[in-house]
Amino acid sequence: MSVSTNPSNDTTSMLDMLYSDFEAEHAATRRLLERFPDSRHDWRPHEHSRTLAELATHVADIPNRGVAILTTNEMQAG
Repeated sequence: MSVSTNPSNDTTSMLDMLYSDFEAEHAATRRLLERFPDSRHDWRPHEHSRTLAELATHVADIPNRGVAILTTNEMQAG
């Protein structure tokens, strides 16, 4: 296993790992949200699941989580 001495290559590798399937997931999520009636934002796919509004907010926050992982030395759970 080789160790890269170029920090930009390390960041690119981390970005690839974090976001390798982001475009496909983003497209699928957008299709779902475009088809889902606004009046049903409280719908849950399962009784133990978050509501659709909560799931949409979670998905929208995923890019911010990746940025936080790449730019923060420590992260707190919660």
